[in-house]
Amino acid sequence: MRIAVMQDKAVVGDVDANLAIIDRRAGEAAARRADVLVTPELFVTGYAPKRLHAGDPTQQTDIAGALAATAARHG
Repeated sequence: MRIAVMQDKAVVGDVDANLAIIDRRAGEAAARRADVLVTPELFVTGYAPKRLHAGDPTQQTDIAGALAATAARHG
């Protein structure tokens, strides 16, 4: 099993931008035949988890669904 470890700069409070970064890094890891990509905890929220609860819940990104789609897309 090959494990890739991601280190990148998260955008504070911008879940969509951070999911895009993870997607890009997952593609790079897959190209290097990694089986698993490990990201820093709280990367998706830009290390600001309380901001997820501040806005309109109908406008929030389905984080688990987005990450699952990234995993499926890159194998």
